Amino acid sequence: ASVLGAPSALTTEDGLACNGEDALLRVSGGPGSYEWYDDAAGTSLVQTGDSLLLTAITASDSFYVREVLTGCNGPLGLITAEVVDNPTASFISNPDTSIRLNIPQSDVQFVNLSSGATTYFWDFGDGSTSSDISPIHNYAEPGNYSVLLVARTGQNCIDSIVYGPFEVLNFEGFNAPSGFSPNGDTDNETWVIDDIYYSPTHHITVFNRWGDLVLEATDYQNDWDGTYNGVPVPEGVYVY
Repeated sequence: ASVLGAPSALTTEDGLACNGEDALLRVSGGPGSYEWYDDAAGTSLVQTGDSLLLTAITASDSFYVREVLTGCNGPLGLITAEVVDNPTASFISNPDTSIRLNIPQSDVQFVNLSSGATTYFWDFGDGSTSSDISPIHNYAEPGNYSVLLVARTGQNCIDSIVYGPFEVLNFEGFNAPSGFSPNGDTDNETWVIDDIYYSPTHHITVFNRWGDLVLEATDYQNDWDGTYNGVPVPEGVYVY
């Protein structure tokens, strides 16, 4: 009778994967081949080879693998594919993108609302980046900028979010027309101040020639139709 060499002890390498990504399980040992099973009894063969690739896994799973050498089966060894939860990237800003930023008053405070992450990477869209948790960034040049936040776990699982664009202007003043004609012909019916939206904190007052207040508005919407308390004011010169 011939005595055959026993299979060697296996060295297994557990797989680690972010939720929804691939996990690779590896095994090494002697010169034999390897069989992979999904049950401890070794009755349900999955595949053969020195590795097992699991694609887009969403839950941890365990397998059993053994070496087969010259017809002899080695012991089954347990090997695990562990799924790590992904973080959730989230943030808000003050001001938000509804506000046009005017240089140099163009600081934005970013408030990080991410969960499950340990490190962060910010790309502010103007060539500047940061690893702070909740940075403040100043936009020094006019343009439209979208902001990227990448949240990362200790196992290198990531989530990202893009927000924007922020509109940044180098605004030097308002251009208010010297007159308008609310006469019902649908042309030039309201007092429109170009670029008024670039300064959301403005406050406007309009007086007649005797110093009587006829219009007062905060966050003016370019909608004054020349009336006061619903009555058209007389044609004439007004100051604002």
